Amino acid sequence: MAEAAPIIAGFKWVASSPFLIGLLKKGYSYLGMDVAEKLQRLERILIPRMEILIEAAEKGPQKDRLHVWVKSLEDAIYEAEDVLDLHDYYLLKQKEKMKSSAGGIKVRLESLPLIKYLIKNCSIVPQNIKLKKSLMKLEKTAGEANEILPLLGFSNVPESQTTKKSGRMVTTSRLTHKVIGRDKDCDHVINLLHGSAGLEPESSSNYSVVAIVGLGGAGKTTLAQYVCDREKEAKHFDVIMWVHVSQILDVEKLTREMVESASGEKCSHNLDALQGKLEVSLRSKKFLLILDDVWSEKETAELQWEQLLAPLRVGNRGSKILMTTREKGVAVALGAHGRNIVYLKDLEENDFLSLFTYYAFGDPKIDDNELCKKLEEILKENAAKLRGSPLAARMIGSRLRKRPDVDFWKKILSRDLLKDTMKSLLWSYQNLEAHLQRCFSYCSLFSKGYEIQRKKLIHQWVAAGFIKTLDESERIENIGQDYFDELLSSSFFQPTKDDDLYTIHDLLHEIAEKVSKDCLRVEGNPTELPQGIRHLSLRIDVLHDLIENICNLKNLRTLIFLPKAKSDFYIDEFLHSIFVKLKKLRVVDLGGFKLTKLPESIGGLKHLRYLDLHKSSFEVLPKSIYTLYHLEFLHVDRCELVAKGLANWINLHHLYISHMILNVARLGCLKQLENLRKLQGYSVHIKGLENVKEKGQALVEIKSICILCLEWSTTDNISRSLDMDAQVLEGLRPPPHLQYLKIVGYQGCLLPSWMVGDQHLLDNLMSLELSACSLPIVSKEDLAIIRSTQDVRISQVVTFMEGLVATYGSHSVSEIEWDLQHGYDSQELRNRLEKAIDIVYQNPQEEEEEEAQLVLPPSLYSLVISSCPLTNSTLREGLRGLTSLTSLKLCNIVSLTSLPSADVLGCLTMLKELEIRQCWFLTSLGGFQALGSLWDLVISFCPNLSAEGGSTSILPSSLRWLYIEACYWKHLDDSLLDLTSSINSKGPDINPFAASLQLGHLKYLESLSIENCPNIGSLLGLQELNNLARLTLTGCPKLAHGETKLGSRVIRDFFTDPPSLRYVLLVEEARASSNYNNP
Repeated sequence: MAEAAPIIAGFKWVASSPFLIGLLKKGYSYLGMDVAEKLQRLERILIPRMEILIEAAEKGPQKDRLHVWVKSLEDAIYEAEDVLDLHDYYLLKQKEKMKSSAGGIKVRLESLPLIKYLIKNCSIVPQNIKLKKSLMKLEKTAGEANEILPLLGFSNVPESQTTKKSGRMVTTSRLTHKVIGRDKDCDHVINLLHGSAGLEPESSSNYSVVAIVGLGGAGKTTLAQYVCDREKEAKHFDVIMWVHVSQILDVEKLTREMVESASGEKCSHNLDALQGKLEVSLRSKKFLLILDDVWSEKETAELQWEQLLAPLRVGNRGSKILMTTREKGVAVALGAHGRNIVYLKDLEENDFLSLFTYYAFGDPKIDDNELCKKLEEILKENAAKLRGSPLAARMIGSRLRKRPDVDFWKKILSRDLLKDTMKSLLWSYQNLEAHLQRCFSYCSLFSKGYEIQRKKLIHQWVAAGFIKTLDESERIENIGQDYFDELLSSSFFQPTKDDDLYTIHDLLHEIAEKVSKDCLRVEGNPTELPQGIRHLSLRIDVLHDLIENICNLKNLRTLIFLPKAKSDFYIDEFLHSIFVKLKKLRVVDLGGFKLTKLPESIGGLKHLRYLDLHKSSFEVLPKSIYTLYHLEFLHVDRCELVAKGLANWINLHHLYISHMILNVARLGCLKQLENLRKLQGYSVHIKGLENVKEKGQALVEIKSICILCLEWSTTDNISRSLDMDAQVLEGLRPPPHLQYLKIVGYQGCLLPSWMVGDQHLLDNLMSLELSACSLPIVSKEDLAIIRSTQDVRISQVVTFMEGLVATYGSHSVSEIEWDLQHGYDSQELRNRLEKAIDIVYQNPQEEEEEEAQLVLPPSLYSLVISSCPLTNSTLREGLRGLTSLTSLKLCNIVSLTSLPSADVLGCLTMLKELEIRQCWFLTSLGGFQALGSLWDLVISFCPNLSAEGGSTSILPSSLRWLYIEACYWKHLDDSLLDLTSSINSKGPDINPFAASLQLGHLKYLESLSIENCPNIGSLLGLQELNNLARLTLTGCPKLAHGETKLGSRVIRDFFTDPPSLRYVLLVEEARASSNYNNP
């Protein structure tokens, strides 16, 4: 009789009014049948009778017959639900087809006449037949309640005059964790931890073991937590670790928890690496390791225990292990002896009454003083019945708190079942409403001590079909949150330090296992599985031997693989078999695996609503995944999605993707991207935006991301409207907390309102990159986004914003490399540039009227300007005051002839990196020597740089790394148009002028590379560079005319070509430690 109660209790949800009424109402509406009167009769008469039968099944002699009836009713409900769900699937599929044929316009199927719809869509007719049969079967089975009731002596059952609502209550805020009556026990345990008992002088061990032993629910974990908090304040131990052990001794998992607890950092190494890291954290330190809820004796798992405790040997003498367990034998086996074993006794009578009162009344107490006194008196009279169990006090008290009524409290506390802790916990479960019972029993799928994510559990409840309501205006997840809060306030869940993580007490977990008839958690290496289960979680070592049994579970709705440290299998090879066989799956959690490919057969899971792949990355997802029209929750690490397929997930609630690429090819309307509103992730790259032909009605808000890249094609010859580009960019509204924004290939006529003006959203933007764009001219007042951004990158932008850069020039510059080894003709170079980039070179001496300025924020730390018509004065004014700038890159700027003077460059006090590439007409480095913090310098393909007085400009003395490539270093007197060097000349003596590169002052220089600089004749002061470790000299034929000595004693690598090598004289000390490499 005692065993029947929990079994029958798990069936109460089948008589839930919202569940049954909602199922039948929806099913009959698809069939075009008016069943309002039938549903009213069902709700008023039949459902109350079904509830009576289920309650009678727990108590009466007809329990076997009633059990058969309840089981058949449950099967009928599941069958009807599956058929209705499949019917919905085909309706959704047809709906998407109609949307596509209507050019992306939404069509409500509900607005079409049913007959017309069915004639047009013959494929639905067989589903209607199945649906009608399943609903009639359900009605017939439910109706058998009228036949069974008289057999139990119930002749007249009054009609229910009121309809139950969804069963949700107004929940109270969760109670603050409170410890009452354990101060003496806490002091005693701390004294043992600080003492030397258990650690004999001759012992080689550096730690001893203290154990707290007591019955389940006695408060062992609470006492250990209390001790832990006190020890953290006392700082007697250098390191404190908390690990929940439970029934399965998983060495790698527990070691990882020890490492993370000791270091405060997450880690994912293998066992060897984890143990090594743990030893580093504990070496020469006094530690306290708390092992909570230990079950396995050392004799039965000796090897695992030795492996787990091995790293502890490096700790200081006086370290301790504090363990909690129900069994004295477990404590003794792990080394706790004599007075080091603390037997947890019942609380003192007054302390227990205080604890019971705390949970029963909460804080603050009831306002009615007279009622409060009466209720307190009832507690005093009945507290002894709970036998001093803190867990029972919490559970019973939580139930009493919800209904402060004298008669109710007397009725509950007069029951004898309260004398047994497990019976009192079962009573608490049985007094939950049916929908809460079902949700709590689902938690048996998780291991004892498992930290449950609140949001994830609610999503699984929703996907499994546990959350029901008759009010369609209510958001289903809000109802799930109410369910969770109700269980939390009733103490079925325990909060942790993390706001979204919760645990279940071991005894309550045992209750969940007893009442969950269709849920099964498998751990270890089983060989068989019961066929009746519908929800399965696996934490196993080997899958191969079990795969056939799993595939035989035809009614399975939930499949969860819990992570295990050493799982000797790759699940990829089994997924196809699982998906082909288990067609009714609604929840699939593979979050513990790193998958790279999904089988096409996943598209056959027509009922699937929840798919967790949060550790997996996919280059391409199977096309069939976009036919999962019921999908509500998807969690992936990295993947590329097709926008047209994303639009098919019309029931999507949440899309968790850390890094997503979204291809909008063949997308007709921006409106079809509205599922992006459900996205939560880190970065999104939307490409192919040139394919969007229509904006749609509403903005698409992309929430909860830090990085956004919006890309229009820069290569495809696609005819597109510039106005359409502007509408699309306006419609893709990023979140206010966006940190990095990149826009590629935008050709629109307007900037979006969220980017400019007073209403801009991007206050937190750190980096803005514009590449290959054509941007409009806007006022300086509209450039708030530019002024507030720390990192601005401008690359191949055609027309620029006023106040950002100069606005002359009309085409992007392509990269051109020029072979300078044999000289060049400046005019020929300019002609080639003009032809390639279709702009007219502007004489730097010509003054421009109303030249625009480059306005940049003082907080800028990185600036990249590429392929832009930037003038000397624009750069000069733009760099003023950039005291935070650490990196500057200038590339393909054909209009730049000189860097700013020393008074401007001297302000760049933080600049560490400078790159100047392909600035074809740059002649002077200006006040270059003023860059006193510069470490890395690259000058590449700047053929017009001059050597004043035969010598190059003075380089900053702070340089560590110097790279010069393809710079001619022409004589200052050589004009831009009259250079006589021919591009076809090959002799080094055609122009006798040779420039000197001054290096002697670069005392910190470690790496020097000079390549293809035909006019460099000598390297002055090279012998003084004592820190030089790497040297490259190639393509510098005029080094033959000057003596160059190498003085570094630490040089490791020396690369040169044979012509230059002949003229480099190495001192003896350097020769012994150098490597000579001839290409």
